[in-house]
Amino acid sequence: MVRKHKSPRLGICAGNSIPEGLYINPGSKVKKQVINAVSLPVDSKLKFGFRFFEQRDYFGLQAKGKSISNSWMLSLIDQLKKLGEKSIADLEKDRKLREAYRYHRIDWNARNIPIKREDLTQLYPTYEDDEEFPLWQFQISQANGRFVGFYDEDKIFQIVLLDPLHNIQPAGGKFQYNVDECCPLGTEYEILLGGLQHVKSRCRSVDCPHKSKLEELATVSSGNTYVVICNLTEDLHGRIINFQTEQPVTYTDILEMGLDGWQG
Repeated sequence: MVRKHKSPRLGICAGNSIPEGLYINPGSKVKKQVINAVSLPVDSKLKFGFRFFEQRDYFGLQAKGKSISNSWMLSLIDQLKKLGEKSIADLEKDRKLREAYRYHRIDWNARNIPIKREDLTQLYPTYEDDEEFPLWQFQISQANGRFVGFYDEDKIFQIVLLDPLHNIQPAGGKFQYNVDECCPLGTEYEILLGGLQHVKSRCRSVDCPHKSKLEELATVSSGNTYVVICNLTEDLHGRIINFQTEQPVTYTDILEMGLDGWQG
């Protein structure tokens, strides 16, 4: 059965310029790499990875016009450190420990949840099976939200989403299943470009000399060096790394060779 998927959405925050990344339709003829989940040893200490991490609407590090604080990031790192001392067996046998970390499988049918399993296109096609590779959550703290991921075939908990605003499983009661808006936080370069774009948008005059200067700043840095930011799939990034081990080339060299081959 082919699942229907929505195209990547535009950001909900004004000025959001973060690309959604490569969209892979799981119904396409992409050959699926067969990977089976393994039975985790009871004494296996928790290990974490970020191979499939992405920011997205409702699961980003920018909220209400400001970025999540540095103290939040320190809380995340501290929690990962503490969890690194625990094992799978610790979580399986100790109900109080599971409750303390709010450790449980994600309920994709939860009321008002702002994301679907199939929206996580970076997991396709290898890790698309939610029964074989279910997603779980850990609490960072009661005030600092959660992080979400899955155990891959190497027993590493791959973090897929950060959830600073408790959106992955909206709470009832006084919270009324509300979700809070947040969006991807850009790099310093992207934030700078966004700021320049905001200033330019306020200039109504076509002949404004300041607007033309801002146009130059948005495209040229010191030394007339241009910057291109793009997302790479894991496979493409691996191919580039392998190529660089064989040839002393830069990303600029690779881009130039690709353009020459395309135009030639």
